[in-house]
Amino acid sequence: MDTILADDFKGQDVLVKSETFSREQVEKLFANPACKHLRVYYGMDQQRRVHALLVAVDANNEDIITTSLTEGNVLSQDIIEEGDRCPPNCPPSSPLNS
Repeated sequence: MDTILADDFKGQDVLVKSETFSREQVEKLFANPACKHLRVYYGMDQQRRVHALLVAVDANNEDIITTSLTEGNVLSQDIIEEGDRCPPNCPPSSPLNS
């Protein structure tokens, strides 16, 4: 996968191969009765590594997010962003990750 990266980013686990989320994390989003779907976004942490973010989506295909009225920031309880990232924590081999 590193072949698509600029030389400065190769070998730094910038790209994610997979990310595992627990049932409890996903159920947090589906606990909201308005949640009909999940959407995956990709973000980058301070170490410039890509991460998947899960966001609840309503029946109108709109993200269900709460923003702070004073700062305009998305509140983190509406987004699941603490997945188990591969690399470094990769699952056992399967046809999907070999």
